[in-house]
Amino acid sequence: MTDQKFYEIIQQELDVILQENTENENIKKHKKDEHKKGYALLIWFLKFYGLQPIYKSYITDGKDDNSCDVIFFTKNTKNENVYYVVQSKYVASSTAKIQKEEFNATLTDFRGVLEKKAKVGKNENFNKKYTELISHLENNGEAVFIFFTLATYNEEITQAIQNFNDNYNPKISLAIIDLEKIKQDYIAFKFKEILPFNPLEYKEQNPEETPIKLSIERYESKKRDVFEFQGRAKACTILLKPQTIHELFKKYAFKLFFKNVRNPIHRSNYNEKIVDTLLKAPANFWYFNNGITAITPILPDISPTTKNITLESGLQIINGAQTVYSVYSAYENATKSQRKSMDEYARISMRIIASSDEDFNLQITRYTNMQNPLQDRDFWANDDIQLRLQQESFMTNVWYEKRHDEFRLSEEAQEKLGIKIVKNEEFALAYVVFYLQKISYISENERNYIFISYKDHPKGLYEKVFDKNIKFENMFASWIMVEIFKKQIDEIPSSSNEVINIFKNANFFLLAPSLAISKIITEKYFSYKFPNNDEKKMNICVFIIEKYITQNKEYLKIFEAIASYSTASTVNYFELNDFLTISNFLDNLRENPLEYDIFSKKIQEAENKEIFEGVEKIILEKE
Repeated sequence: MTDQKFYEIIQQELDVILQENTENENIKKHKKDEHKKGYALLIWFLKFYGLQPIYKSYITDGKDDNSCDVIFFTKNTKNENVYYVVQSKYVASSTAKIQKEEFNATLTDFRGVLEKKAKVGKNENFNKKYTELISHLENNGEAVFIFFTLATYNEEITQAIQNFNDNYNPKISLAIIDLEKIKQDYIAFKFKEILPFNPLEYKEQNPEETPIKLSIERYESKKRDVFEFQGRAKACTILLKPQTIHELFKKYAFKLFFKNVRNPIHRSNYNEKIVDTLLKAPANFWYFNNGITAITPILPDISPTTKNITLESGLQIINGAQTVYSVYSAYENATKSQRKSMDEYARISMRIIASSDEDFNLQITRYTNMQNPLQDRDFWANDDIQLRLQQESFMTNVWYEKRHDEFRLSEEAQEKLGIKIVKNEEFALAYVVFYLQKISYISENERNYIFISYKDHPKGLYEKVFDKNIKFENMFASWIMVEIFKKQIDEIPSSSNEVINIFKNANFFLLAPSLAISKIITEKYFSYKFPNNDEKKMNICVFIIEKYITQNKEYLKIFEAIASYSTASTVNYFELNDFLTISNFLDNLRENPLEYDIFSKKIQEAENKEIFEGVEKIILEKE
């Protein structure tokens, strides 16, 4: 999603806020639309980030105040109050950058607040909240000062941010929420439905880095209520109360599931049967539930009398995330008597495995999730490369789906937003053929190994395809060319010609040679078309993306003609005259991918002028 498109979405939401608050005196007093939207932006901030539906008492913007726009507090994951002091800046353009001078003036205001030099006047809201803030700080409370803006980040302010944090850390910090940060959070909250307890908590505790204490529920020691196993890795199974699970999630929230390969837990995604059992038949819970599996680097010894253990290196829950979230939800909303009944009768099994071996951890994750089969790509959803590719895709209108059912957006909703969600396996297939020129990777025998590591299977291709240098722009351009090929095929009228009908109903592998050489033909065509351009400097993928995003009709016609020329070249070279020759061609290509290498070399050796004239001829014929 481009910044401009996202900016338009925010503008629409601000318009709705203004329509809902036509009688708001603070909005009515403003004459200019820009100032009205500036105030609406404060309301938007409190609803989206502050999770505050009743916003009026928190907005301190007004007469006699130039120090801050919002002061409010909320709980962090340690159940402590944190105050947030917000200065908001509305901008009328998605291309505006944070102005260094304006930002420095904001820091001066923030310092004035901290040093008790803020101007106190007739603004009662500000006076009240300011007094609360100062009292909080004097009692060693934590505060975060936020510069909130629809402008984009400016590198010139980086040093000023660092200086502020160096001066006031550890209890006081400065954060920037700019257009890009808002967009990333908006996608996570609205389109993936992942909602943390406190969206503003920049210092959330990491359950992989902090010691975690667990209270074990024990019976008489002779009954062996703790099971220990010592094999390749040390492991144990313990019993926990619902209260312990509730406290664990309350403290660490969704970070507990970072290595869980299933679709992230959503606000509404709890299991009603789990909740129902806890509330109505807690004594049955252990029998009906499979429990939780967690991994930790070091597991302490557990004696027969141990009731509390500390996992010094934290843990990650790799299976049973829905159980954890459902137990938390049930306990959070239960009455005092219901909680007492749950803790008296319900027990949850937690299997803890000690391992620092990431490859082994991934295997554990894979096999503990086999009861509900996952796709191979799901197991890589938290890989750094997959995370980066998705982040890069958010700068475009085509989003990279790194796991099954990751986004909660229907096709109609995508169309309305002007975006398209594409599976990473579709990007991968296009990329290995068009960009990497690896025809063999997508044969029926090989394509299933794209999301499997060579460590798990000798044929695994994941590291070869997704190496550290992979860029989303190259995957995106490859996918665009596939879409162009599909469009060309869809537009071919039905025919009695057997070859045409085979291509109309072709699988991806049949199109692969044509798609692959289209990259070579594209490069040669534009090298001839722009003879004064240094061929080495022309990034063909960036060029394809630019023309596709702007829907440049002239160049889209050229790309379509290149697709037609590539297909015709493939048909002619391999003499694909009927079903039998095509069938033999595919069999030979599967057995001997070098056939394509010979073909591509022939195209590479062709004169640029010959390629250019061939493509131009197709353009003229179509016109």
